[in-house]
Amino acid sequence: LPSSIPTKDPISLVRHLSPQCQAAFLSIVTSPEFLRCVPVAALLPLLTDPTLLLSVLKDPITNLPKLLPLYDATCALPKCSNKFVNSSLSTLKTGCSDSKDA
Repeated sequence: LPSSIPTKDPISLVRHLSPQCQAAFLSIVTSPEFLRCVPVAALLPLLTDPTLLLSVLKDPITNLPKLLPLYDATCALPKCSNKFVNSSLSTLKTGCSDSKDA
């Protein structure tokens, strides 16, 4: 993984990963179980606005409501199975082992 995380564009982190690590992430996020238990549409504001989390941390009273759609969508979906979570962690550990110092 990169030694520093660029805050301007979290999506750009992907290019810092090895092709094997990118493939590992892709295999997880395109799996049917991921799509059943993760509110992908609700994550888009979080992924496309790099200031969102920082603004919530700086002023939670004002900015926390921006995260409510994500909370609501997450709670409405079934929990990801332990098997899926463990499999995903294993996939990342194997696929991204060469990206640690990239």
